[in-house]
Parts: sequence; structure tokens; C-alpha cells
Amino acid sequence: MRVEILGQERRRRWGDAKKLDVVMSIGLDGATVTEVAHRHDVSRQQIYAWRHELKKVSVRRRHFRLVERPDIVGRVSSRLP
Repeated sequence: MRVEILGQERRRRWGDAKKLDVVMSIGLDGATVTEVAHRHDVSRQQIYAWRHELKKVSVRRRHFRLVERPDIVGRVSSRLP
């Protein structure tokens, strides 16, 4: 089987703000991941990957904020079981 690629391959660059906008639009007015993916011409898997990536960044930022504020770390860790 032979496959020909016609034209240039399209690879888009998405900024963090746009990724966040796409991910946050899930659930607005009942929009599903499939509907949002179709609206933005990306795959569902791409949206799931962006969501995972943004969650990791958010967790890291929270961790760094705690490291910068040792007084908060002490209060938080004393509440942990």
C-alpha cells in the first residue's frame, strides 16, 4: 500500500493561554471534549494531553509558592495525617 502526502504537513503552535482557553471551554454550556475538539480542529487526545500538562504546571506552581513561604509549609504539614 502506498500513501502520498499532498501539500505541506500542518503543525500548529499553541501558546499556553490558548491551550488554557480551549481546556477551560469544556463544560461551558454543556460542551463535551469532543465538541470542543471539533470546534478548535484538534483531536480529543490533544485536549486531554493539554489538560494533563496544565495540571502539572499548576501543581508545580503551588509547590514553589509553598517553598517560598516556609511559614505556610509548617502550617500545612502540621495538618497532614
